[in-house]
Amino acid sequence: MRAEEILSEYEIRKLGLHDHVSQFDCGDEDLNDFIINDAPLYRKTLLAMTYVLVHKN
Repeated sequence: MRAEEILSEYEIRKLGLHDHVSQFDCGDEDLNDFIINDAPLYRKTLLAMTYVLVHKN
C-alpha cells in the first residue's frame, strides 16, 4: 500500500494531554500497556510524544 492510499483512509495524529485510550490491542502486550497506561505520563512529563494512526471511519 502506498502512502497516498494509507493517508486517504487513515490520519496520523499526536495523542494529546486530554486524550484517553481505554481500549487498544495490537497483539503486543507491552505496546498495549504503553499506549493505555504510559503514553499519557510520558507526554505529561515531556519524555516522549506518541503518535497514532487512526482510521477515518
